[in-house]
Amino acid sequence: MVRKSRQQLIIKICCVIASFVLWLYTSNDEATSKTYKVTNIPIEVVNEEALIQTGFILSPNQNFTTSLRITGTPADVYSVRPEEFKIVADIGAYALKKGSNRIPINILKRPNRNINIVNDGAMWITVNVDDYVEKSFPIKAQINGESKNGFYKETPIITPSTVVVSGAKQYVEKVEKVLVEIKMNNPDKNVSLLAPLKVVDKTGREVSEVQLSPKFADVIVPIQKTKQVGINIKTKGELNKDLILKSIKPKLDKVIITGEPKDLVKIEKLDTEPIDLSILTSEKTDLKLKLVLPVGIKLVKGEEYINTQIILDKIVQKNININVKVKNLPEGVSVNLEKDSVSLVVSGGRDIVNNLTSSDIRCLVNLESLEEGEYTIPISIELPPGVTKISQNIEFVKVNIVKNKETVKGKDKEDNSQKKSITNSTTVNN
Repeated sequence: MVRKSRQQLIIKICCVIASFVLWLYTSNDEATSKTYKVTNIPIEVVNEEALIQTGFILSPNQNFTTSLRITGTPADVYSVRPEEFKIVADIGAYALKKGSNRIPINILKRPNRNINIVNDGAMWITVNVDDYVEKSFPIKAQINGESKNGFYKETPIITPSTVVVSGAKQYVEKVEKVLVEIKMNNPDKNVSLLAPLKVVDKTGREVSEVQLSPKFADVIVPIQKTKQVGINIKTKGELNKDLILKSIKPKLDKVIITGEPKDLVKIEKLDTEPIDLSILTSEKTDLKLKLVLPVGIKLVKGEEYINTQIILDKIVQKNININVKVKNLPEGVSVNLEKDSVSLVVSGGRDIVNNLTSSDIRCLVNLESLEEGEYTIPISIELPPGVTKISQNIEFVKVNIVKNKETVKGKDKEDNSQKKSITNSTTVNN
């Protein structure tokens, strides 16, 4: 039984071998004709410039290929490659319209073999055509990175400043801007480079289906040293006589400037254009003051204007009585003042004057170097800042200086024989 099975297996193997040998013989038989389909043969589209002159252009992302059926001996047809054909479609030879168009293709070159093309005749491809559009865009810089600390990157200088974007209308209309990318790694001197241009839509996605003219731009990024300086607010004119200037409060008290080192070293503060005080009437006014920038100096950030708040106060008057105080009273004497108080009329800002008390004002007579006797001494008035004296009822006061008398009771004697005694007056420290 086993022997019979082995014999059958040997017979089958022999049959397979015989079939393979017969196939090899017949497939290589020069007299046998075979039909073979060559696929993915590229089609070259020519004269697209002529199409553009008519206001149209091929829509991007079209891949033109075709297939051909060929006949010949097996050795010939099976060795043919798609690249051995040259097939063209001349779109300049036909009047095309926007949208889908069918145009014929022509075989200009075929493999150098003994083969026949079965469908060599009227062959066609479909091409999609769109309106041709050209549009100019300014080139904008996209800077990645920063300059070295203490230095400022100025606005890049781009040459040329504009670029022409051309192509199919549906893609040109997607273009939002044209960028030149600049990579910076903490430079402390000017950056110069030739960089490719990039077209993006409103989402920042690159639009690769359009053409650029030119495709590159020369870029120079000036790098300048910086300096922090203060602000000096200037004024002109005079306020209304019923007003006083309480404060000027700029929103910023320092700014950063840039320029040539020889110019920066000369500047510590930037002046503003002067405020005309004569036109101010409100107690609170918000103004934008323009900074006066010297030639060659620029602001690193922000505008050339500083938001400023000006606070005014109304002038009011107030009557106030002040006790006269004695200064530098000699030891061993006492003093009598003909008047022990002074009546003043003062003026100043409403907030200051309304809160003014007698303790805020010093009314003094100076007895320094004076001996016993009668004197007429000027009264000195010391007012707090922001307060002005309008009138004073007496300018001088008559002073009588007398020596103190010693008193002895029993065995006790006053150790302080020169004790100060003051009548109708108060002493103050120097």
